[in-house]
Amino acid sequence: MTKLPHYQQGFTLIELGIVSAIVVIISILAAPSFAQFIKQDRLVTNANRVHSLIKFARSEAVKRETQINLRANGDVWEVVEDQGTTDEAIINNFNKTTNTVTIVFPTVSISPTGEFGSALNISITDGDSSTNDFLLCGLISGQTWLLEGASGCG
Repeated sequence: MTKLPHYQQGFTLIELGIVSAIVVIISILAAPSFAQFIKQDRLVTNANRVHSLIKFARSEAVKRETQINLRANGDVWEVVEDQGTTDEAIINNFNKTTNTVTIVFPTVSISPTGEFGSALNISITDGDSSTNDFLLCGLISGQTWLLEGASGCG
């Protein structure tokens, strides 16, 4: 039997088995962390989308020089131009990206100067203690900010 040159020799079954076992162990250790990362990313995405919608509604109120309302319609939050009649034009809307995230949508009125009718305190949560929930806060003047893991806007 002739011996093959060193560069033509392959891996033994034992070497392949050991490497496969190491890869499996590392994958098992990484999976829970990855699942928690996905949950947190869902919260971040929804919090940023709600924040963007409020900023959009505020800019539309100033641009159109009219009152804009944000109102809940089931699981959808709608940006509506208040035309002073029963006919209202829906400008934009927001849907959650996943059903595991809970957002309580208040009705928000934004004046033509960009001010809110009242201060904002919107909770964005998934009910899981392993993730950091978000709180969207807003002053009557129209300034808004997101807080991660906070219990109040104070």
